[in-house]
Amino acid sequence: MPKKNRETERCVGKPNFEKPFQHTRYLPSETLSYSVEHYWFVEWLLPNAEQHTQHGLSHPSVHLSVEENNTRIWEVVTRKCSRTLVNNGKVFGVKFRPRWLLSLF
Repeated sequence: MPKKNRETERCVGKPNFEKPFQHTRYLPSETLSYSVEHYWFVEWLLPNAEQHTQHGLSHPSVHLSVEENNTRIWEVVTRKCSRTLVNNGKVFGVKFRPRWLLSLF
């Protein structure tokens, strides 16, 4: 699966990639490219007792996110979202193409 360049224009404020975070995007196979724009993966490892609040603006698309004990389908979000990260964690996500969702109706 080929990697996609990291985009930072959706981060609120200057992203700090010096912190122990990794954000990677992968392009789907040709077969899935009609319904999936890209897959994304975020991983963090923070020192004990350190917290980091990440702010962002989601792309106007439906996303599926999977992490330990929490799988969600996110509808289109039209406002800034924030999440406080602690310890370590991983999230795998799928950004769906709008035209694919329209074809379901």
